[in-house]
Amino acid sequence: MKRLFVREHLRKSGIVIVFLMTSFSFLFSQANGNLAPTFYLTELNGDDFFASRVYGEKATDPSVVVLSFFATWCIPCRAEAPQLELLSQEFPDVEFYLVSVKDPTDKILSWLNKFDIELPVLVDKYGRTAEKFEVIGNDTNNRAGKTLPTLFVINKSGRIVYEHSGYEKGDELELKKMLETLN
Repeated sequence: MKRLFVREHLRKSGIVIVFLMTSFSFLFSQANGNLAPTFYLTELNGDDFFASRVYGEKATDPSVVVLSFFATWCIPCRAEAPQLELLSQEFPDVEFYLVSVKDPTDKILSWLNKFDIELPVLVDKYGRTAEKFEVIGNDTNNRAGKTLPTLFVINKSGRIVYEHSGYEKGDELELKKMLETLN
């Protein structure tokens, strides 16, 4: 009888601990306040993109930035991108960018046309920017990475104020609330 009580107590305690750890992890990932990495990528249209231009201490044109890392094979990315397109129209002072991770240009163009997306796309041909944001791991850091799409909101001072991996219908409402607090 005593063993059964101890086992049940440990099982319940374990559930509470897992719940608390999950909750803490969720809250931390939502607004961790870490400085966003700076990076350089080429836009799909061939223009140069320097993150330091739009966020951080030395930004010449500071703005709130939404970065969504995606891949053309990613099913949830197909659902998220049109929602970001709509939010970009609702928040014209926020800069929205899709960051293509390791996709060839022809596939990106085909994907954009197929889903009627007009957001600017940054091409992360080798995945190095995705590695900086820990969206994907690499052989040297042995981190598993996150689920695509992975979205970051970066404030004008360059701090990550919101992070979300994956996409489910309704996630755009949470993002909208976050953007309303920053404008």
